[in-house]
Amino acid sequence: FPNEWPEVLTRGNVAGYEDFDEALFNPRRAPTLFNAYFTVFVKAAYAIIKYGYVNMKRSLVAGTYEYSHGIFYGGNELQASHLLLQEFLVKKGFTTNADMLTWIDVHTGLGPSGIDTLLAHGTDKRDGTKGEGADDYFYGAPRPVQYHFGQGGESDGLGGGDVTSGYDLSRGILNEYYALLFQESSPSAHPLIVTQEFGTFPGIMV
Repeated sequence: FPNEWPEVLTRGNVAGYEDFDEALFNPRRAPTLFNAYFTVFVKAAYAIIKYGYVNMKRSLVAGTYEYSHGIFYGGNELQASHLLLQEFLVKKGFTTNADMLTWIDVHTGLGPSGIDTLLAHGTDKRDGTKGEGADDYFYGAPRPVQYHFGQGGESDGLGGGDVTSGYDLSRGILNEYYALLFQESSPSAHPLIVTQEFGTFPGIMV
């Protein structure tokens, strides 16, 4: 979000990115085949033992806003893809006179293999809560709908239990951004913004 830039651009190493920078995330030399198929896994295992899986995941998904050369660099402004999508939605009139809106952002990777995890975002104005109404619409989901994105515990370990753990320091969760976009143009809108995570491999492999 625009109001988040002052924080992220001055946050420093709050998410622990520097702890993994040269050793794991951004090696200073091109990897050999041995590095790519063996050394990287040894380093990852050591980092998990030393810092914990969720801490490593947090540093990875929170990224860096200081090292432009680094993997998961977050930039310093909203990127063109979202500016163009916002312009398209507004120009085509999709954001005006909206009533009930459902937005599903489909991902693959996190969570138990072959199992959907639904993460509810946005505000359900019917009861003034942060998406709790999603249970009414997805009552047949294989796992309970999760609402507190980034507040999960340590269970997202090697088996990938809690999909949301480690995201508490991530900024720019775009589902919230688009929920606000619709609400600003359509105050009566009831956006139901959901991320669908379809589990594939254990978290360590993802």
